[in-house]
Amino acid sequence: MKKIIPVILAGEVRPSLLRRQTGLLPLEIPLRPGWTNLDAWLKCLRASSIEHRTTVLVSSAHELRQLRSREVHHNVDLMVDQRSHRGTGGILADFRLAHRGVQAEDAAFLMIEGNCLAPPTLEPLVNEFHRTSAAIAFGTFSRDRLRGVCLVAESSLNLVPDVGFFDLKEQLVMAIRQSGGKVIGADLNDPLLRLTSLSSLLEAIARISGEGPEYAREDVILTADNCIHDIEWVGSGAGIVNSLLMPGVKVGDGAIVARSFVGSGVEIPPGQRVIDAVIASPHVAGLSQRDALA
Repeated sequence: MKKIIPVILAGEVRPSLLRRQTGLLPLEIPLRPGWTNLDAWLKCLRASSIEHRTTVLVSSAHELRQLRSREVHHNVDLMVDQRSHRGTGGILADFRLAHRGVQAEDAAFLMIEGNCLAPPTLEPLVNEFHRTSAAIAFGTFSRDRLRGVCLVAESSLNLVPDVGFFDLKEQLVMAIRQSGGKVIGADLNDPLLRLTSLSSLLEAIARISGEGPEYAREDVILTADNCIHDIEWVGSGAGIVNSLLMPGVKVGDGAIVARSFVGSGVEIPPGQRVIDAVIASPHVAGLSQRDALA
């Protein structure tokens, strides 16, 4: 069996609306208090018996500093993609240069799109990849839709040119097929969810939670599909429904927060209604607290 080396592509060449509004990379978004999308992926890897150190690739020094400012797991390495506009095939081939000691016949790279919510396990993908001796295997759902994760045999990356843009799905797959390599898909039985908008974020929180509210008060209306993370205080008679509240948030008496993201340090005045809104932290450029509460 091939050694599997996980690589999570965390950078965004074109930041999503959610990233622009919140200032957060998809991997660092909390899905439960103290538990991020990166934690979800690491749990998925452990459930799939993939124990090699995970590398998170970002696209800029700014993103690197952003992730380093948060607690990063001891089994995770952070790296900046040194060459822009290489495409996913080119990125993987460049990353392979850091693993020259790995022999082609015993290694494969697991490429993960960091803006996707992790599935419970990757075992169907890993098992099918090894069973068929595929050159590349894609995780899928609904039979033929891509799930944001694939396994690439190290030898397949010899087909990637040293310079220029080289996409994985359109160019590397074609090159593999032309060289006689096997391209397969494996159903992960878990729908794709990209953390690119407020609605997708709240759907992810609802999927991950569901075990009852982790923040409980008899005088506050709460639902199980919230992520309430070290907030400052919540006033009497307030209501919080299907929302993400970051550390340091204050919610005044009788205020209602529903289907919303509230950034660190934001204060919701008493009686205020915040519905279907993104209120950025005071230090995040973009939508301001004043605009959101107008």
